[in-house]
Amino acid sequence: MSVSMLKPALPGIALRRWRLLHRVKQSHAAQMFSVTQSTISRWESGVQAMEPAAYLQLEQLLAE
Repeated sequence: MSVSMLKPALPGIALRRWRLLHRVKQSHAAQMFSVTQSTISRWESGVQAMEPAAYLQLEQLLAE
């Protein structure tokens, strides 16, 4: 498996870790990112890559 296949999952892993540390449910994270709960689930599982705007928002959350 190549590294490029793993990269899309990394932001999702970071999002899930942030959510768990801050006790934020997927539904609340979905409101924060203006997406559906199922999109949050797909990001975290690595099934769907984050859009660039959502990725920037995630970077801001992680920097706080």
